[in-house]
Amino acid sequence: MRVFLSTDVVGGVWRYTVTLVRELVDRGHECAVAVLGAPDEARLEELPAGVEVVQRDVRLEWMEGGLAEIQATTAWLAGAARSWGADVVHLSHYGYAVGDFGVPVLVVAHSDIRSWFSDVKGREAPDGWAEYTAVVRAGMEAADVVVAPTAYQSGRLAQHYGRTATRVIHNGMRPPPVRVNERPASERSMLLVAGRAWDHAKGVGVLEAALEELGDRAPTVHVVGPMEGPNGEAIRVERLVAHGEVPGAAMARFYANARVYIGPSLYEPFGLSPLEAAAHGCGLLLSDIGSFRELWQDAASFFHAGRSHDLGVRLLNLLEDPETLDAQAAAARTRARTRYTAARMADQYEAVYRELLGRPGPATVGEPAPEASARRQQAVADGRD
Repeated sequence: MRVFLSTDVVGGVWRYTVTLVRELVDRGHECAVAVLGAPDEARLEELPAGVEVVQRDVRLEWMEGGLAEIQATTAWLAGAARSWGADVVHLSHYGYAVGDFGVPVLVVAHSDIRSWFSDVKGREAPDGWAEYTAVVRAGMEAADVVVAPTAYQSGRLAQHYGRTATRVIHNGMRPPPVRVNERPASERSMLLVAGRAWDHAKGVGVLEAALEELGDRAPTVHVVGPMEGPNGEAIRVERLVAHGEVPGAAMARFYANARVYIGPSLYEPFGLSPLEAAAHGCGLLLSDIGSFRELWQDAASFFHAGRSHDLGVRLLNLLEDPETLDAQAAAARTRARTRYTAARMADQYEAVYRELLGRPGPATVGEPAPEASARRQQAVADGRD
């Protein structure tokens, strides 16, 4: 099977794409990757040998000025997919699904701006996002299948765009090597948060405020990830120890030394960094949002999202309770290494590809999204999904 995928280098979409492509190539599929943005050579080298890469330095649909480039980028993607001879197109963006690809198109709803506003700002997106909203809706309507990484994100699509995803397929990762003498979480020293610190949705400002409120009682917490965003967004921290972006091998060392991974996100459709931390045996202290509850219930400690005081109190309590910390870390590690794996994710995507192409296969498809729209249910009944 020849799978053509779009991706970008702004956040977790790149890690997701590399993980999935590695699995697909290992299964004998051919992949081509269209990169939107300007990846460096180190990132491109993460893709398996033999994967064809095309690249165009464009602004994404949610970026300032991005909508002005939608039409040209759509035509470029469709032309590249047709020239390469794709059997199925797998897009990590919405608006381009309206293109003339000539083959089935799958769209993954990694995140969206209207959900960002509702969860981060507590209000509807301003009127200036109306065109973006129309583009997202048109892309979902044009796609043969829409996948969400959690039921939580599927529900957000229903809330803001009037339809759920067709499938829920949890993201996955290749588990790190199991170390015979892997230390329990309570025997490690570092406290860690990772991700796009500049993005208010990641809640790094809430964590900074919590440490400020704790004063002399505040432990040292390290933050890994970019502090500045593509549209000029930025965050400055005084209490947190900032390391900026680090390569994958160095990131693994951070996780291996982390006692607790703190996830203060206000909006998180999935959360690859907590998954990676859990797979390395870190304890998890997460904001009590729908996606984190869906993924980590009974395997993490939770605090009220956006409430710095509650975060600070629960962090100190967890650090003073090594028995609970180790039990939760062990449960999270087991879940990460058995439920949210790259192999399981690829099984489910492969099954959807085969379903779209009418090819039987042994793999199991992802869970149908809850409360699927009437339009999508009718499409299934008609045999178009």
